[in-house]
Amino acid sequence: DRDVTGVQTCALPISFSRKPVFSPRPLNASSLVERMHKILQRLAGVRISVQTDCHPELWSVNADAGQLEQVLVNLVLNARDAISDEGKISIETTNEAFDRPGATPPEPLRPGNYVALSVSDSGRGLSDVERARLFEPLCCTVYSTVQQSGGTVTVESELGKGTTFRVWLPRVEA
Repeated sequence: DRDVTGVQTCALPISFSRKPVFSPRPLNASSLVERMHKILQRLAGVRISVQTDCHPELWSVNADAGQLEQVLVNLVLNARDAISDEGKISIETTNEAFDRPGATPPEPLRPGNYVALSVSDSGRGLSDVERARLFEPLCCTVYSTVQQSGGTVTVESELGKGTTFRVWLPRVEA
């Protein structure tokens, strides 16, 4: 989606309930991605390839499955909208350990073990102005959903080289 200024925004549905239901449970993000792959490919359309690279022994995270699915859908829709013609969306899950000296997790996370769920696109990338406004109104829903599970969202982008959104969630023992 694009707002009236042309800045790319996340395509998030608005929740009308007063208190959203948040039911976190241990889950495997790789299983979630694999289960949703066909749906995500249909959402991306025929001109865009959705590729997945899921860690086979991914750690568990404590998250609401429905809300994490919605985050993934919205990141894929946003990636689709960033691609002007044919292109590729890559979804990856990895284990990331930040528990040794010199290993610094992204702000505001503390040292520890995390699962990273990344959505990358081959689109146009984001300008500095777009990156500065990235988590304004609609995208803040993605960010707040991830924060409810104790995680954060980071963005890497370069004009002409695409964008990667990375959702960081703390590891839990299942």
